[in-house]
Amino acid sequence: MWPGLVAAAKEGGIDVIESYVFWNGHEPSQGNAHMKNFTTLIVDLMKKEKLFFNQGGPIVLSQACKIENEYGDMEWAYGDGAKPYAMWAANMALSQNIGVPWIMCQQYDAPDPVYHGGTNFGRTSGGPFITTSYDYDAPIDEYGLPRLPKWGHLKELHKAIKSSEHVLLYGKVTTISLGPLQEAHVYADSSGTCAAFIANMDDKTDKIINFQNRSYHVPAWSVSILPDCKNVIFNTAKVKSSPSMSEDANNVAYFCVSGIKNYDDK
Repeated sequence: MWPGLVAAAKEGGIDVIESYVFWNGHEPSQGNAHMKNFTTLIVDLMKKEKLFFNQGGPIVLSQACKIENEYGDMEWAYGDGAKPYAMWAANMALSQNIGVPWIMCQQYDAPDPVYHGGTNFGRTSGGPFITTSYDYDAPIDEYGLPRLPKWGHLKELHKAIKSSEHVLLYGKVTTISLGPLQEAHVYADSSGTCAAFIANMDDKTDKIINFQNRSYHVPAWSVSILPDCKNVIFNTAKVKSSPSMSEDANNVAYFCVSGIKNYDDK
């Protein structure tokens, strides 16, 4: 299922892909650990899609805590054996030769993290007759199918943001009050390039907002994106009909079904 999920995420405008892997994916039978195999599989999929920066893709960093997550909370319990394991995990990550730096980071203001909602089925669910759903209304659902119109709406949002990526990264930002609950965040650089985000934070009433001698209708609790500070190309509250999907993204369902494997649970 992974090739289809990666293809759908890439087409949807995703720049960063990370995954939790349940322990049975690392250790299909007791004492038979395959932790490096799955890491290599994911890295190779990223390389195949040319997603790393040195391949011309958008991924500029890889996150080391996704190699070993939260182990520090219990490392003390394993005594002298704990540090060699942590070093093995770090060296295994470096051996993937991804061409971009590995980092450790901590962030408390990250947005909703789930793009594909995975679920454990059958004997992998952790107990008898228990389904451990992790769907959370994700853009790609727990079965691997794009959830429309959310998947398409986010694709258009990502496209709109990327249309202004240069000025967002290199320009200076100014916040302008346009009313009691209305404001504009304007990005501009020395060349005169300009992009604006007009926000209506009133959660009940649409507003006509005047910005740079033009009037804009902005629905309640929404943001309009103007990549040239003039023309609106996206509003977060206006959901269009879902854009067509490429053959790769449409094949997600096939990959989900054909990629299912049974593990030996001796």
